[in-house]
Amino acid sequence: MSQDNLFDQIKNMDKKERRALLDKLSSALTPEQQKQVMSVVQDKKQMEKVQNNATPEDLQTLINGLNGGDAKDFLNSPQVLNRLKEILR
Repeated sequence: MSQDNLFDQIKNMDKKERRALLDKLSSALTPEQQKQVMSVVQDKKQMEKVQNNATPEDLQTLINGLNGGDAKDFLNSPQVLNRLKEILR
């Protein structure tokens, strides 16, 4: 799969499913984490890193983690934090 497929996969999600995922993700983030996400989204170079380094498997892991239990614990797990650092390198 090409790296572009991650964003294609997000775009092609059912609108209700995508909205539910974004709502759950947003509610699980602290205000500081929300600011960090907005900073990345608004920075062209950072978004290029995300597009180049994130995979469709990362999206599936995110979906599974958010649906599998406590979303806050999942997002703050060492595995997730380390992967985010790798993506943004």
